[in-house]
Amino acid sequence: MSSESFTAGRSCPLSYRYEPASLAQLASVGVDTLYCVGGLYGNPFALDALDRLLETDRTDAKVVFNGDFHWFDATASAFDQIESRTANDRRFTRLRGNVETELASDDDAGCGCAYPDSVDDGVVDRSNEMLRRLRDVSREFPAARTHLASLPMSAAFQVGGQRVVVVHGDLESLAGWRFDPLSLNQVHEQWWAMDAMRAANADIVASSHTCLPALRQWPRNGSSRTRTVVNNGAAGMPCVENTRHGIVTRIGTTSAASNGLAAIYGVKQGDVWVEALALNFEFDAWREHFLSMWPAGSAGHQSYFSRIENGVGFSIDQALGHSL
Repeated sequence: MSSESFTAGRSCPLSYRYEPASLAQLASVGVDTLYCVGGLYGNPFALDALDRLLETDRTDAKVVFNGDFHWFDATASAFDQIESRTANDRRFTRLRGNVETELASDDDAGCGCAYPDSVDDGVVDRSNEMLRRLRDVSREFPAARTHLASLPMSAAFQVGGQRVVVVHGDLESLAGWRFDPLSLNQVHEQWWAMDAMRAANADIVASSHTCLPALRQWPRNGSSRTRTVVNNGAAGMPCVENTRHGIVTRIGTTSAASNGLAAIYGVKQGDVWVEALALNFEFDAWREHFLSMWPAGSAGHQSYFSRIENGVGFSIDQALGHSL
């Protein structure tokens, strides 16, 4: 891509791109229960809440962090805590999102968010500023940067009879927005998703990136079987109206309810449950921690504090595609 057409924060390097068919070549790791945790955003209290979920869950659950586990952790101690806790737990698999990819790079590609035109230029500029600050912090940890650069962009798991492909963005780009709930409401995007999932040999796709949750299920062409797309939105920030918790995706051969957990919503596909669970982190502690790094007037505060403090104007009906 030429420098004339590249816009930091809206455009992405060609290295972000891949073909859906390439995902069909991923070796599948067999698990009974898989937690997909996208958009942790440097929230250590969300990690504490995840530990509590895993302790309650009566299965041998595995966790995949599908990108952007770093973001607000803009001091050396905060960055080191998130990096150490996510990298050194044997239950955890990490994929890189646009944040980790750009942290590990010295190119001036901005935040790598690939924001659509509907997002205000001020948001884009502030995200680029936040990335530059976090990259400066990460330079104190060269080994971590090297490790982040080596992380894969995607992974596959076999849960019961379902092949689950986990990405950060969508099935053609690390920072793709085609699994955003608004995109998934469009009929042509639904057809694209079904075709891309067929090429990727994916029964279920788990994503995050766009920061709003979504769950869609469609029948396969000429078959009674289905395909499901689930986007957990964000683990480290509020995702639906009138809440202060994050959301994670649980995909399992047993339901959340049968293991002492309450799902917000979900579907069953074949022998597997796909469910959204609340990640109830200690809100007051998180607010204080966030403000210590991003006080009033800072880029992070301007872009995110209102959502952290007041939630987001997005409903469960919208997540499920029932309300346009």
